[in-house]
Amino acid sequence: MSTPYKAAVDSSGNIWVADWDNARIARYNSEGVYQTSFGQGVIDSPTGVTIDSSGNFYVSNYWDSRIHKFDSGFNHVLDWGGYGAGDSQFKYPQDVVYNPSNGYIYVMDQWNHKVK
Repeated sequence: MSTPYKAAVDSSGNIWVADWDNARIARYNSEGVYQTSFGQGVIDSPTGVTIDSSGNFYVSNYWDSRIHKFDSGFNHVLDWGGYGAGDSQFKYPQDVVYNPSNGYIYVMDQWNHKVK
């Protein structure tokens, strides 16, 4: 692990870490032992990760100012955003959070000074 940013814990107690310098999301078991990773070749600067109730992963990626969605099998499904100040754009997102009560994904948009 190199330059870890934010982390999320899944329903099994695994810890998922946004690993900036290795350009991946890394999984550690509840004892802190590395198990696997995903996102290499798709994300280059992950700053946050969250998991929804269906097991999908959402990753905030700093340099491309996008949010990337991966399914529970670690397949890249889609991304959205891009650099800018519009409603669906971000300037260097720092984190992403899933709210289970309403199903929304919230993005901490650093340079736009907003939560979207």
